[in-house]
Amino acid sequence: MKVSQVHASTNDPSGESPALTLSSGDWHVAFKLPKSLAEDIKQTGNSWTYEFVSNNIKDVSPGDYTMKMREVDSQSHDASKNDKQATTPFLIFDLKMDDVPEGSMAGDKVILDIIKERSANNALIVPVSALWSNGEKTFVTVIDNNKVESRQVQVTPTISNDGRTVIKPINGSLLPTETVAVGKLDRKE
Repeated sequence: MKVSQVHASTNDPSGESPALTLSSGDWHVAFKLPKSLAEDIKQTGNSWTYEFVSNNIKDVSPGDYTMKMREVDSQSHDASKNDKQATTPFLIFDLKMDDVPEGSMAGDKVILDIIKERSANNALIVPVSALWSNGEKTFVTVIDNNKVESRQVQVTPTISNDGRTVIKPINGSLLPTETVAVGKLDRKE
């Protein structure tokens, strides 16, 4: 399970140039970041994994990056009327000419996966809606398809992303082949 994904849509501060650019014989790709993600990268980003997932450069290793603050036109309401520029963080990767596949063009859209944490290959992953709590303990309800029975298994949720979470059973057993109940809202029509 991967945790974050950033889409590069522009490279230069004006927002008019494409994400993948070629200058002086070198390829560059820049990702405009939310300030909170930029702070996370400054603190712990060296331990994370970065992967390009765009079709044109998905097999290229991103390698080292630099983070630069750039002045961009401000569209936000919190900027003063006199200040039309805002400082925005960009994560920039330099690519070697040989690393960029033939047929890549300046202007190609690039997507970067930022993997803060990765689950084990044999991890138990359930929808977040399968979790329920009773006080400070978290459970899933296992349904036995052969009988009209169910049992509760206490679990610890670990990594969560995109509506799914990795769980570890604490009290009871849980097999990958078992079915867990997924919560739903009760509606009165």
